This record gives sequence, C-alpha cells and structure tokens, in this order.
Amino acid sequence: MNERRKEPRTRVNLSVRVWGIDATGALFVQDAVARNISGSGALLSGIEQKIRTHDLIGVGYGDRQARFRVVWVRDSGTDQKVQAAVHKLKSEECPWKHVLGQEVAMCAD
Repeated sequence: MNERRKEPRTRVNLSVRVWGIDATGALFVQDAVARNISGSGALLSGIEQKIRTHDLIGVGYGDRQARFRVVWVRDSGTDQKVQAAVHKLKSEECPWKHVLGQEVAMCAD
C-alpha cells in the first residue's frame, strides 16, 4: 500500500460536532466520532448527511473548532454510517491538539 500521509495517526474515539451544508444545500449540525486523528486531519464516522469530496465542513471538539476540507466520503454499510476523511485548513488551529501533544499538532500543516 502506498502511504501518502505525512504524519502518524492516533487511534481514538472522540465525540465531535460536525456542521456545514450538505449535498442538497441544507445546513446541518450533528454529532459524529473522530477516529485516526492527526494534527491535520481525521477520519469521521457516523455522519448522517450526504456530503461530498471537497466540501468544507466545521468540526468542533470540546470548546475548540476548525474548518476542514472533505478528502473522501464512503458509506460504511455499518452502524458507523457515512465515513469521511477530512483535512484541516492551514489557517485553522487543530481542535484536538491537546489530545495529540503540543509538538505533534504544531507541525501538522
């Protein structure tokens, strides 16, 4: 397998809040789970709305939030619903940097 990631991922199950505009143009806000996080991205699971590759969404964890670009989306066919890989915009601060550790999160762009 060709590994394209520039940084390691940490396996977690963080409860996050996700918001944005879905494929039909409707605003949505919902809870999801962030897995395999890094300072620049995550795998989100449990998404109920139809989102698309390249969509811009917001992700909040605790009292922190950031904007992310959707890299890919797939229907898991399980109770994890839709999964989406997301990448943080460079201008944003990582919302879970304290989970990863300061030094990991700061070099993540």
